[in-house]
Amino acid sequence: MSNLSKPTFKPIGFGAVKSPPPDVDKLLKTVSVVAKETNTPKLVHPNDPKPAPVEVKPPAQPATRNRRLVVELPDYLVDDIERRSIGGKTRRYLTMKAFQAAGYHIDENDLKEDNRGGRRS
Repeated sequence: MSNLSKPTFKPIGFGAVKSPPPDVDKLLKTVSVVAKETNTPKLVHPNDPKPAPVEVKPPAQPATRNRRLVVELPDYLVDDIERRSIGGKTRRYLTMKAFQAAGYHIDENDLKEDNRGGRRS
């Protein structure tokens, strides 16, 4: 085993470099200006007063529990329902509107044109 020694480096003398203490008020003002120009959210300081809490309402729930009903229909009727559902209305909405027009009771909370929002990600 050989005796390996570490090389010696010559120290670099920077001398005593002192920087002036930062002007915190000027720094905060600069940050605020840049944040405003770049549409960045406001800088929040820990000592700032807390904003009032925002009340969050739970999403509206259907008035009743949903159950699946499987029905076999002629191709031309299914095709017509598909064509009409292209405009943002779901097949479920179109079917329930047809039941409502036929005299069946449909709760207004259950009748939404586009009920797909909560399931998509």
